[in-house]
Amino acid sequence: MTGAGAELDRAELMASADRYAEAITIAAQVIAAEPDNGRAFAILAQAQLGAGHADQALAAASRAVELDPASAWSHRLRSIALRRTGDGGGAIAAALEACKLDPHHWMNHFNLAQAALGVPGGVGVPGTGSLPPFGARPGPGGRGADSPAPGRAGAALSGRLELARQAGAMARQLAPDEPSAHYVSGLVSRACGADDEAHEHFRRTLALDPEYSSAINELGRLKLERGNHGGAARDFIQAARLAPGQGAYGHNVEVAVARAERSVRMLASWVIYGSWLVFLAACVVQLPGIPARLALLAAVPAAGAAVTASWRIHLRRMPTPARTLFQARSILLAMAVALASVAVGVAVVEFVPGARSGDTELLIVLALLAVRLGAFRMLRESARRRHQQIARRSDAMRA
Repeated sequence: MTGAGAELDRAELMASADRYAEAITIAAQVIAAEPDNGRAFAILAQAQLGAGHADQALAAASRAVELDPASAWSHRLRSIALRRTGDGGGAIAAALEACKLDPHHWMNHFNLAQAALGVPGGVGVPGTGSLPPFGARPGPGGRGADSPAPGRAGAALSGRLELARQAGAMARQLAPDEPSAHYVSGLVSRACGADDEAHEHFRRTLALDPEYSSAINELGRLKLERGNHGGAARDFIQAARLAPGQGAYGHNVEVAVARAERSVRMLASWVIYGSWLVFLAACVVQLPGIPARLALLAAVPAAGAAVTASWRIHLRRMPTPARTLFQARSILLAMAVALASVAVGVAVVEFVPGARSGDTELLIVLALLAVRLGAFRMLRESARRRHQQIARRSDAMRA
């Protein structure tokens, strides 16, 4: 083995051990001595990708392809670099060339599936996996990936999804015991809207590798879309512990908590609205007998107790680390103020003599209307603050 060959073997070992700076240095030294060494440029591209230097990786991979156009590995590296620099079409073309040159290597088909889906990462880094604050499923077409837009754009999208499906199936066929082959098939199923099928692919991924954090994260996203906020938060926390460098997973925990808060907020809004209708009914009709009036009055705190119970249930379902993120106190305060005012109003119009006189009753109605509007404003403000908080952290994560 030549000296350059031994040095490149060492650079490959450094890159596989995530020691990218050392691998880059060694590859650069070999290139300085042998500027036409295609393998050196390929290893340099691999290390630059690992270090997050997409533009430099693309330049190195392109040079590797020029020097050795028959190398499927070089084309695959170039495809990944093109994805990271935003050239989706070029990434697909390079991935197809890699598959053509070496159709029996599962990673070439794995990479083609990712390129067709538009996933920005490489092997082991399939994408951020982050959720928008209150947003949609991933995929080439967003939430509507299973319902492409009509016309050429929709046809192109359907074509990419079919290409990704075939590539994922081929990766699984060539490497049935490789977790990433099943994982990328799960991403394809998600993009096509086949969530049950995606769930099975991610489960198979974890059966082969229980610490595959991206698959755990995707299972959390599936649970979140089905309303299982606590289960989703639990998966996101597990993924974050396994891959602490992936800020997207911690972000997803916050989104899961915020979705649970939204459920409580919506219920509180309906209770406030319903209590207002109860008060208006009490103003219009005076119930006969004390028991009926007391029953009407008791309905107001009972509704508040129902919302509080819902909050407690959501909180109890959350894993312990996520409970500290739960911010429902302002929601409960707004509801408590509104319900207390309604309870007072109902008690006054039902039990205080003369309260139903025109001016007095009108003043009570206007006062409670103001309280109700204030409560709704508090709910909207809590939602706005929560949304902005998560959006800021999401923007910081992407920066």
